[in-house]
Amino acid sequence: GVFHPHSLFSVDGRLYFCESSRSVVRCDDGDYFPAIPPGYTRGLIVADTHLFVGMSKGRLTSVSTGKLIHNPADPGVKTGHCSVRIYKRARPLSASRLEKEIILDEYGEEIYDLLPVASV
Repeated sequence: GVFHPHSLFSVDGRLYFCESSRSVVRCDDGDYFPAIPPGYTRGLIVADTHLFVGMSKGRLTSVSTGKLIHNPADPGVKTGHCSVRIYKRARPLSASRLEKEIILDEYGEEIYDLLPVASV
């Protein structure tokens, strides 16, 4: 039942991952967090207090058919931003709240993954 998984992340014995085309972050215990489209969840870091979610621009509707589409590779009208969204992590995940969005449109349209860095 997982559709377009991305960015497996393990924390506290649980597995978290993005379900890209559904714009969701899921946990293997059934908990999930809708990242609120437009866009595709394409990168994840689960920290003690925050979720960092990479978002690629989405495609809302097909140019040729006008129908809703769910694949970021499909041609269509682009919507949303290429960004990293920072959420205050909560349990259940659906109670997590957006704190900041870093817009990265000037660098590209898609994020493929996020990687934690210990120090800079």
